[in-house]
Amino acid sequence: MYSLLAYLGGVVIVLGIVGSVRPDWMDFGWRDGLFLGLGIILLTLFHFAYVHRPRGPSVEVPRDSVVFALAFEPEDKVTELPGLGNRHLACWLANNTSRAALILTQEAIIWALRNLGAAHGYVPNPTPAPSLVGHLHNVEVHRMHAHDLTIPVRTLETLDCALGRFGKQPDTIVLVTHDKHYERTCRDLRSLLDTDGIVNPNVKKVPYRSSCYCNPLCWALRELFVARPIEFFQRHKVWPFTRLWTCTCRERVKLGPLPPPWGPCPVPVPPPAGVNS
Repeated sequence: MYSLLAYLGGVVIVLGIVGSVRPDWMDFGWRDGLFLGLGIILLTLFHFAYVHRPRGPSVEVPRDSVVFALAFEPEDKVTELPGLGNRHLACWLANNTSRAALILTQEAIIWALRNLGAAHGYVPNPTPAPSLVGHLHNVEVHRMHAHDLTIPVRTLETLDCALGRFGKQPDTIVLVTHDKHYERTCRDLRSLLDTDGIVNPNVKKVPYRSSCYCNPLCWALRELFVARPIEFFQRHKVWPFTRLWTCTCRERVKLGPLPPPWGPCPVPVPPPAGVNS
């Protein structure tokens, strides 16, 4: 809804320009279109950034479910500072996922979990591995995809990489994200699943990467004008956005199958000819 309102403001501006060029078509000049259109856009941005908060009751993580925890913007990727939002999500995972069977997440939340340490139930993997990063209350924590600072991975591609690690799609997925990121993430995940087994735990009042007052507005601009339109066209396979969806960078960050029982079942090797089974 917010993206549609923002683009409605753009349409009003265009109509004002058309009315100035062809006054015989409409009594609506460019000044009228500019002021009304910018007013719609600014009100939409500020409402999404500072007023809008998704509502709903908190939901307990179902027993033996799979948790997908998507990271938010980190404070600094180079120095591995997770930022306030990812620390909040990591604390939520530490307090609410003891009933889960498996957790898949991204790098910034992994940094935040490492900072929490054993006091919050997180034990890192003593041997560095591409997939398994540690255990949270004895629940395995795996990466959704490989981490590479030079390769940006969009939300839709992240979810596709994570699902591709399973032999069979999980029956129940608990989707943990920043509350202003959840709506787009849920639409992306629903487009990839065969069944709608998504659980919304309603993680509320997640902060941004820092306490700067401009961060919500910057996120709203990016979310409404860039991320949501691009991933809408990616989901619906609209050219030229299909090139973004099938880009080779996604293949470069994919990880192999998860270990049993989550990954694909091994194919039995037939015995050599002439050997009794």
